[in-house]
Amino acid sequence: MPELANSPKCIAVFGGSGDPKDPDLQRLAANLGLLLSRTPTVVLCAGVRQGLIGTFAKACISAGGTVCGVILRKEYEAAKLLDGLHTLEIVSSSDERKRVFQQRADVFVGLPGGIGTIDEIIGVAARRQLGECSKPLVIINPKGYYNKLLDMFSKAADEHLQHPRHVEALAIVSRLEELPGALFSTNSK
Repeated sequence: MPELANSPKCIAVFGGSGDPKDPDLQRLAANLGLLLSRTPTVVLCAGVRQGLIGTFAKACISAGGTVCGVILRKEYEAAKLLDGLHTLEIVSSSDERKRVFQQRADVFVGLPGGIGTIDEIIGVAARRQLGECSKPLVIINPKGYYNKLLDMFSKAADEHLQHPRHVEALAIVSRLEELPGALFSTNSK
């Protein structure tokens, strides 16, 4: 497993709230949690116990990492809270959660996920494109999970609907071994 030297102070991690059929995705999430637990990095995530994001956070906490949850009130009230969180902030909307992530995180990492995860990833990418955010965004794309989404971004550039530099500025990795380089490259273009 790779090491992260010169770790960012705070990494926001986005990921699916469902349990994937592919056990490799579960292993990837758990290994990311273990990797981040060995750094002084504080991790921000949804703070829920289920799904891929829950697998990630549980592994990080179990290995001694610092995980801070930012959870929607309805998830909190449904008792979907992850045990062992360092801190917990309850917010009323996903927009509010995105603002908290944007304010606190130094880096954003996107694991595979559904519409909510994609919304969070695209939100960061859009703010970067508009110059409202210069923080790195790394999309973990195991087995080509996000290829169709990335193809759509490339198609938009091909059609001159966006500048190609915005697509090129996305840091895409397929394996955790690539993560340290992506985190510390200057993808804040």
